[in-house]
Amino acid sequence: MSKSISESLLNTMREWVELHLGHRISQSRLEDFEKRVLLAAAEAGFENPSDFIASLIRGGENNEAIGYMALYLTIGETYFFRDAMSYSVLKANILPEVLNRKKPGERLSIWSAGCSSGEEPYSIAMTAMTVLSDYRGENGPVEARILATDINKQSLKVARSGIYRRWSFRDIPAFIKEKYFTIREDETYALKDEVKSKVDFAMLNLAEDGYPSLLNGTDNLDIIFCRNVLIYFSPEQVTNTLLKFHKCLRPGGWLFLAPSEIPHPAPKFFHVQNLNGAIVMQKVEEADLKEKAPIKIVHSNYSYFGSSREEMRLSIDNLIEAPPSMPQSIETELEL
Repeated sequence: MSKSISESLLNTMREWVELHLGHRISQSRLEDFEKRVLLAAAEAGFENPSDFIASLIRGGENNEAIGYMALYLTIGETYFFRDAMSYSVLKANILPEVLNRKKPGERLSIWSAGCSSGEEPYSIAMTAMTVLSDYRGENGPVEARILATDINKQSLKVARSGIYRRWSFRDIPAFIKEKYFTIREDETYALKDEVKSKVDFAMLNLAEDGYPSLLNGTDNLDIIFCRNVLIYFSPEQVTNTLLKFHKCLRPGGWLFLAPSEIPHPAPKFFHVQNLNGAIVMQKVEEADLKEKAPIKIVHSNYSYFGSSREEMRLSIDNLIEAPPSMPQSIETELEL
């Protein structure tokens, strides 16, 4: 990679990234940042990185180049039922509590914010389908609506296709693939329509002010998943995003972060709870929304209350029931 970016243009790009993507790039990371800008420019089809930067600065929030830049600033690793304790708590604790508060005709509304290539929202859909199939509420059946958004157009294209390779299924028992997927001739897996139909995908930049909004479906939500996203944001952007999530949620609504993402100081407008090792934050309705200090996301290999993922040995069978002929003792870090 022989091309380079002038110092002044690189600093302009750094300021743009913090303003529009929420990422704060330290001086010590400038060399690595330059490499990522060059890679993003090439991926987006620009021979001259200066043209790529100009496209970003002038193009507005719907510019496809934004997605390429975001892609190279983050680690896009994702797979089905990643951080299993979150889905276990969703099934056993959160969904029953939310459903019990539903009025006749109300839908279950969940937002996967920063959905990448779709494994997370589809995992949410499978979990919700399992709970709703057994739900017998006083107000009749409940319909689930799952919104999934990301800044990257290419990731959303993969998500909408519902076709995945083996790497997306690490540690998942075969019966789940058999139940919800069809294997193709090229040994990829196509998600069945019964799951795909539960999820609506859209492009959205969490660092911008496009939410909450009735127009894009980010208002009046029961649950928000935003995992492994805020860790990349500056403290000011973390605080701003959490405040907007608070406004997106219904009274008593829930926010899931990744088990390794620790908000510090804990936001006063959310009640941070430990439910079996998962970080869940419940909306505090009568809260002071003016934080005295910006909230940081501290990355840790341990959960908010100290239990490591390895210590939590969870059973995937507890999330989606295995066929009767299958043993119920599969040990894994994931729960479905």
